[in-house]
Amino acid sequence: MKKAENFRDHLYMHLMKNYCYRFGIENCERSRIEKGIEDFKPVLQTYHDILHLPELIPTLLFDLHKRYTPLPFFSLAEPLESDKFPSTQIQSLQKSVDGMASAFFCRETLLYWLTNLVAAFFLSAAHNVLYFVLDIRTPVLHFLHHFLTFVFLSYHTFVLKRWPQKKRIPKLSGVVPSVFPAVILQLICTILSSRIHSQNRTGSLYLLRISDFLITITVLLLSSKMKGISQSRPYWSHTLPIALSASLSWLEFSHIEYDGMAMFLSPMHGILQGLHLVLLNRAYHITSSVVDLESFSLIYTGMVSAFLSLPALVSYKLSVISYDASWESIDYVMMGMSLIYMAVFKYSELWLLTQTDLRTYCILEHSKYFLASCGQWFLQNMAHATVYALCGKLLFLGSLCRYWGYIRTRL
Repeated sequence: MKKAENFRDHLYMHLMKNYCYRFGIENCERSRIEKGIEDFKPVLQTYHDILHLPELIPTLLFDLHKRYTPLPFFSLAEPLESDKFPSTQIQSLQKSVDGMASAFFCRETLLYWLTNLVAAFFLSAAHNVLYFVLDIRTPVLHFLHHFLTFVFLSYHTFVLKRWPQKKRIPKLSGVVPSVFPAVILQLICTILSSRIHSQNRTGSLYLLRISDFLITITVLLLSSKMKGISQSRPYWSHTLPIALSASLSWLEFSHIEYDGMAMFLSPMHGILQGLHLVLLNRAYHITSSVVDLESFSLIYTGMVSAFLSLPALVSYKLSVISYDASWESIDYVMMGMSLIYMAVFKYSELWLLTQTDLRTYCILEHSKYFLASCGQWFLQNMAHATVYALCGKLLFLGSLCRYWGYIRTRL
């Protein structure tokens, strides 16, 4: 029995140590690991359970997934010590862990990315309707994204009473200080985005997308310096080509609209947006022992809604509805459904941002905008296509295949 307990503790420590190594926690606190061991001991109680009940392994990994910095991939970084335990049983356990966990996280990430993609494409059309019919601009749209997410999460938490059993609602004092910098940066990014892309000039959207590579560069620079984010995942050589080629896909000179101020603010917006992603991701992992994703999103979207309420109100007061604006049945449908899709879009975005590595998140975002650039070509019948954008699209596909090929070799 003593040997069984030692084996169980060794396996717990091994899984958590390698989990931290693979998923980007360089400085994993020993006290946190030891607390995790005590929490997970009821899950697998004996040596017999570990070897003959592999269905319990996903439960253990799911708890690890919620407690630490997860990614859509899991693999043991080093084998267990074969001189202490039977090698055939250890190898079987490793394969079981790798296969089930990788499939679980890949499916989850793919589901949320596709959900975010569908919601983003729908909202791109809904935003046009809201602008041309009601003159709704960026500050109001960003406010609605966060406020509607806050409303749906509040309804789910407090009205339906779906809060997990035996879990208290976290105190704001334990979460707000960590989230506050990210909220302020979100406010600044919204104001800059409103100045650069003012809705009445669709070509100014291309200027924002060209600067997206600065988001990834900022993430790459800061993530290696922030505590708890590792460089063990694909770094510059695999991530940067994707970022540059994705921005190049939007380089269509005949369609870009800009002025001097927008040209100056666009790179600044990209850098601040990257800083916002790093701070928000870091804030979640700092408070993950106190709150889960749902409660974290509830607090974050509520704070952003409060800060954006004044700019949104000013923007709405300055809007002018055209007297010849025509209303069609599809407009009512788009505006009504956009209320749901805004919440779906923002929550899926927060899930991807907090539950994946930042570099993986940037790759997924670039993939989404790459598909959007292809959609622009389709809608415009290649009217504004340039050789630069074509080269960017081809390079993006090659860089993306290279990136995921590297990922497959690490699993």
